[in-house]
Amino acid sequence: MQEITVKEFLDQSLEDPKIIDVREIEEYEEGHMPQAMNYPLSEINDWATTLDLDDHYYLICRSGYRSHNAGLFLEEKGYEVTNLLGGMLEYTEIKQH
Repeated sequence: MQEITVKEFLDQSLEDPKIIDVREIEEYEEGHMPQAMNYPLSEINDWATTLDLDDHYYLICRSGYRSHNAGLFLEEKGYEVTNLLGGMLEYTEIKQH
Protein backbone atom coordinates (compact mmCIF):
# COMPACT_ATOMS: atom_id res chain seq x y z
CA MET A 1 0.00 0.00 0.00
CA GLN A 2 1.21 3.44 -0.85
CA GLU A 3 1.59 5.98 1.95
CA ILE A 4 2.29 9.70 1.70
CA THR A 5 2.05 12.57 4.14
CA VAL A 6 -0.88 14.95 4.03
CA LYS A 7 1.53 17.69 2.92
CA GLU A 8 2.74 15.57 -0.01
CA PHE A 9 -0.88 14.90 -0.95
CA LEU A 10 -1.81 18.59 -0.86
CA ASP A 11 1.33 19.52 -2.83
CA GLN A 12 0.18 17.24 -5.68
CA SER A 13 -2.86 19.48 -6.36
CA LEU A 14 -4.86 16.55 -7.72
CA GLU A 15 -8.05 17.30 -9.59
CA ASP A 16 -11.06 15.68 -7.92
CA PRO A 17 -9.27 13.09 -5.75
CA LYS A 18 -11.37 10.36 -4.15
CA ILE A 19 -10.81 10.88 -0.42
CA ILE A 20 -12.31 8.53 2.15
CA ASP A 21 -12.37 9.65 5.78
CA VAL A 22 -12.63 6.48 7.87
CA ARG A 23 -13.31 8.21 11.18
CA GLU A 24 -16.64 7.87 12.94
CA ILE A 25 -19.48 10.21 11.92
CA GLU A 26 -19.08 12.44 14.99
CA GLU A 27 -15.37 12.96 14.28
CA TYR A 28 -16.04 13.69 10.61
CA GLU A 29 -18.70 16.26 11.49
CA GLU A 30 -16.21 18.12 13.71
CA GLY A 31 -14.13 18.86 10.62
CA HIS A 32 -12.89 17.11 7.50
CA MET A 33 -11.02 17.65 4.25
CA PRO A 34 -13.05 19.17 1.43
CA GLN A 35 -14.39 16.45 -0.89
CA ALA A 36 -13.81 13.74 1.72
CA MET A 37 -16.53 11.10 1.90
CA ASN A 38 -17.23 9.67 5.35
CA TYR A 39 -17.07 5.88 5.40
CA PRO A 40 -16.35 4.78 9.00
CA LEU A 41 -13.84 1.99 9.46
CA SER A 42 -16.33 0.31 11.82
CA GLU A 43 -18.64 -0.19 8.80
CA ILE A 44 -16.01 -1.17 6.21
CA ASN A 45 -17.66 -4.49 5.43
CA ASP A 46 -20.82 -2.60 4.40
CA TRP A 47 -19.25 0.03 2.14
CA ALA A 48 -16.11 -1.60 0.75
CA THR A 49 -18.00 -3.39 -2.03
CA THR A 50 -19.64 -0.14 -3.17
CA LEU A 51 -16.34 1.38 -4.32
CA ASP A 52 -15.23 1.41 -7.94
CA LEU A 53 -12.24 -0.86 -8.55
CA ASP A 54 -11.05 1.50 -11.32
CA ASP A 55 -10.62 4.47 -8.96
CA HIS A 56 -7.69 5.36 -6.74
CA TYR A 57 -8.68 6.20 -3.17
CA TYR A 58 -6.89 8.33 -0.60
CA LEU A 59 -7.63 7.32 2.98
CA ILE A 60 -7.52 9.60 6.00
CA CYS A 61 -8.36 9.40 9.69
CA ARG A 62 -7.20 11.33 12.75
CA SER A 63 -3.53 10.29 12.67
CA GLY A 64 -3.10 7.67 9.94
CA TYR A 65 -3.53 4.48 11.97
CA ARG A 66 -7.16 3.61 11.18
CA SER A 67 -6.75 4.66 7.56
CA HIS A 68 -3.71 2.37 7.34
CA ASN A 69 -5.80 -0.55 8.58
CA ALA A 70 -8.58 0.33 6.13
CA GLY A 71 -6.02 0.49 3.36
CA LEU A 72 -4.70 -2.97 4.10
CA PHE A 73 -8.25 -4.35 4.00
CA LEU A 74 -9.16 -2.55 0.76
CA GLU A 75 -5.89 -3.44 -0.95
CA GLU A 76 -6.56 -7.09 -0.17
CA LYS A 77 -9.91 -6.67 -1.97
CA GLY A 78 -8.16 -5.33 -5.08
CA TYR A 79 -8.52 -1.57 -4.56
CA GLU A 80 -5.76 0.93 -5.27
CA VAL A 81 -5.33 3.02 -2.14
CA THR A 82 -2.95 5.51 -0.60
CA ASN A 83 -2.86 6.18 3.13
CA LEU A 84 -2.43 9.81 4.19
CA LEU A 85 0.11 9.72 7.01
CA GLY A 86 -0.44 12.28 9.73
CA GLY A 87 -4.17 12.36 9.05
CA MET A 88 -6.40 15.20 10.15
CA LEU A 89 -3.88 16.21 12.81
CA GLU A 90 -1.40 17.14 10.08
CA TYR A 91 -4.10 18.60 7.83
CA THR A 92 -5.35 20.90 10.60
CA GLU A 93 -1.78 21.97 11.41
CA ILE A 94 -1.08 22.85 7.76
CA LYS A 95 -4.34 24.78 7.37
CA GLN A 96 -3.65 26.85 10.50
CA HIS A 97 -0.42 28.23 9.01
